[in-house]
Amino acid sequence: MLIMMNRMQKPLHLTIGKFFPLTLQTFVQVSKAAFSYATVLKTV
Repeated sequence: MLIMMNRMQKPLHLTIGKFFPLTLQTFVQVSKAAFSYATVLKTV
């Protein structure tokens, strides 16, 4: 129980390629870019 409580005090960080933190803002930007590229490729 103490180990679990100690672990919950540290924030969880997701990283991209172990050097760039993944935040909600970067996830949204990547999603928008991927959707834009997919739309362009679909119309071609």
